[in-house]
Amino acid sequence: MKNKLLVVTVILFISLFYSLRADKQIHVTTSQDPPSIKMWLAIDKYAKQYNIPLQYAYGIAYEETRYTGPFDWDYDPALTSYAGALGPMQIMPMTDEWMNKTKFDKKRLLYDIDYNVKTSMKLLRYLHNKYKNWQIVFGCY
Repeated sequence: MKNKLLVVTVILFISLFYSLRADKQIHVTTSQDPPSIKMWLAIDKYAKQYNIPLQYAYGIAYEETRYTGPFDWDYDPALTSYAGALGPMQIMPMTDEWMNKTKFDKKRLLYDIDYNVKTSMKLLRYLHNKYKNWQIVFGCY
């Protein structure tokens, strides 16, 4: 329990620090950026765009793929669950098709961090608009 609290505190501190810094900078991801940086930038961008509290967006990322922030150098976002959910935010293929109104593309959902995070934030916004309660949203997710 103590370790979980420490991890959550560190994630919140890092996300707060970098979200304050990110407002003053523009950073375009490159192919050389490590996945942890791409993930951090995507979460920051799409959480703001879809009005998702940053701590909730980072909490989902941690719960789904154990993402712990921009300095998580060993982070591997290209994960698949036993149920078939893909990528850093563990999006199901049918959810991808529904949220993005597009044909499912396994490679894109699995390897395109920006696309995966955007899909997740769109889903969170949809669910919150529908239920108006974050606990229900997290249960649905």
